[in-house]
Parts: sequence; C-alpha cells; structure tokens
Amino acid sequence: MTYAGIPGYPMDGLIFATTAFADPQGAGTFKAMEWRCAEVTPVANPGSIPLSDPRWKQAPMRLELEAVWTSGELPVFSSTTLVPVRAVSVGHTYRVRVRMQDGTDLWSHWSAPVEFTATGPSSTVHALADLRVTELMLQPAGGRGEEFIELRNIGTHTLDLADVWFSDGIEFAFAGSAVTTLPPGAFVLVVRDRAAFERRYDTRGMAIAGEYGKGLDKNGERIALTYGGNLTILDFHLLEPLVSRNRRPGILAHDRRRGRAAHGVVRPGQLAAERRAPRDARPRRRGRDRRIPPARRCQPGRRARH
Repeated sequence: MTYAGIPGYPMDGLIFATTAFADPQGAGTFKAMEWRCAEVTPVANPGSIPLSDPRWKQAPMRLELEAVWTSGELPVFSSTTLVPVRAVSVGHTYRVRVRMQDGTDLWSHWSAPVEFTATGPSSTVHALADLRVTELMLQPAGGRGEEFIELRNIGTHTLDLADVWFSDGIEFAFAGSAVTTLPPGAFVLVVRDRAAFERRYDTRGMAIAGEYGKGLDKNGERIALTYGGNLTILDFHLLEPLVSRNRRPGILAHDRRRGRAAHGVVRPGQLAAERRAPRDARPRRRGRDRRIPPARRCQPGRRARH
C-alpha cells in the first residue's frame, strides 16, 4: 500500500492506494476489502517503554488499537480510498492499512501501514472565515423543543458544509443533512425538534438542516463549530443571562479564540416569537433597544425589510 494523495498529507487530500487482489487459490475469488485509519502516538518502539515510565501516566498513548475511520466491508474492489476530512486532526499522526477477503470468507492480515502526520487543508476553506452563528433561541416560552441555532454565510463564496460539525454544545454534523452548501448571505437553521419548531414558526422559505441532539444550557454553555477533526470555525461561551433596558433577556457570548465578546449580545429570539403573538399579548415597551440588530426583528432565517 502507498500514499497517492497531495504531497504533505493535507487533511483534504489523503488518498491511499493498494495493489491488486491476489489469491493463491486462483483468480476470481475476491469477496470484500476494508480500509482503516487509526491514530498513533509518534514514539519509537513503545513496547520497550516499561509500565513504570511516567510517560504512560501523563496521557494515554495511541497505539493504533481504535480506528478513527473504517471504510466498512466493501464488496467491490477499489485500488484507492480517500480518508474523510473529519476523521483526522491537524498535527496528529495516523496509520492507514487495508485487508482483503476471499470467497471462502478468510481475511488477509492487515497490510503494512502507511504512517503520516496530517497537515492543514491544501486549499482555502471559506467556512473557516465566513460562517457565523447569528441567533440562538434559549428557553423558549413554548418549551425546549422550539430551541434553534441560526447560522449565516457572511462571505462572497458558497460554503461547503459537508465537513462542518458542532464539536461542543450540541450534537450535529452537516454531513448527510438537508443542507450541505450555503450560498453567500444565506441563513441555515438547526433545530431541537422540527415538529415543535414548525408549529411555532411559519417555515416557508427557511433552510432547516435538521435536528440536533443535546439541548443548550443557558448557564455557561460552550458552543464550538469545527471543520474537519480540529480546525476551529467558532468557539464561544454563553455566559450569564443579560437583561436589556426593555427587560429582554439575552446571552453574552465570549469567544475563547479571540478572548472577547464574539458577537456582543447573542439574542435568543424572543423578538421573532413576539411577531406571531396576538397584539394584546405582546409586552409593552417604552422605547426601542438600539442594541438589538434590526435584522433580528423577524423570524429566524429571514431578513427584515428596512
């Protein structure tokens, strides 16, 4: 087996190749094949390190026991494979192997490995710079099923979201979801419970990627949006609830990567809910809170007219 990808092992170009299937029993006996990629700690001859060595206690050593990705059993022979971007992290070391099965259900040994250390993407990933969380709905009046997170492409290029996922805060990956690309200026929503969300909002024209697992916690939740294995798009912390002059609750977002407020006050969407409430049920206010962006005075995923 050999490496056949882009030189330097960029995480978006990890292609590996194997030789043709060969069986001493004769041709035409191929049944299946399987690829695997596992992380390893780059130490020389780990078997020679005694168990009393403090290195074993500092951090677990990766010894290729647990795969970060497998192809599964493939019934059709393919001489190459591409390791997914999300399976690897920049700066980490991995080994890729392949094995094959014949018509008698016997598997070969795993091949000799190809070891590599993953590097950053070979081309510009616009999602790293242009994808933003623009609204969070926390503790909605209709129950936690109405929670949502809204994202927007603030750039000028269509974003490929296939390798974008929430690595902390909620459980959601755009791979295989209803929305895997996002045009310039467009919004996309991920919701806690789609049925509850559709009962609450008029969803015509909204791009809803899907439902996420694990609800948001207003008391110090960390939200992390990641590309691939470990490239950070956004990483911010929801601090204590705030109350503005007109008594509308908000959440202060602190960006760990930048060490400051990520987007000022990230509004959880009460204004959007009020637009659907009966007129006499809307809370009265003495003035407009100028800290609330006008674009947020509408339903999620839609722009307000100015």
